[in-house]
Amino acid sequence: MTNKPMYAHLDIRNFFAACEQYLNPEYRGRPVVIYNESASGRQMIIAASKEAKERYGISRDTPIDRARRISDVILIESRRDEYERIADQLYRECLDCVVEEVHAVSKSHIDDIVMKLPNDLGAAIGLTRKVEEQFNEFGFDLAIGISFNEDYAHIATKLSKKYGLIYFGSGFARRVIIDGQL
Repeated sequence: MTNKPMYAHLDIRNFFAACEQYLNPEYRGRPVVIYNESASGRQMIIAASKEAKERYGISRDTPIDRARRISDVILIESRRDEYERIADQLYRECLDCVVEEVHAVSKSHIDDIVMKLPNDLGAAIGLTRKVEEQFNEFGFDLAIGISFNEDYAHIATKLSKKYGLIYFGSGFARRVIIDGQL
């Protein structure tokens, strides 16, 4: 076995909308849409909750006027500073359970974490699942990708949004594990 580390990329799904659902429990399970206003005054959707995506197909590409016409959609102007505060709190509290076992943790974006892990797939999956459980307790879902470098871990995370935890091994074309299944 090589001493090279493995990397886990964790993305908090629908983060801005999930923050609003965390701050406002009455929004949980309801379609939440977050928008921003540009300098020119144009309003654009920047995030949507799982419920808004699944029920109405709302995404960042959806015109805000369409979202406004849907009566049960909750439209909220972005509160980026508040989301940053929540992200910092979550990282402190949720990563505390693995801090002794990982080589390094870095925040790559407001809703992304990269963990440098020991080169042991079972241990890597166990550690990321431990972190995932902590985030779930706060009402946040994670997409998780694990690989031999940060770039492939990030790609695996993108795929995991559809398929669950994904691992790309060094010969990843032959060795992709999707939620424990080879």
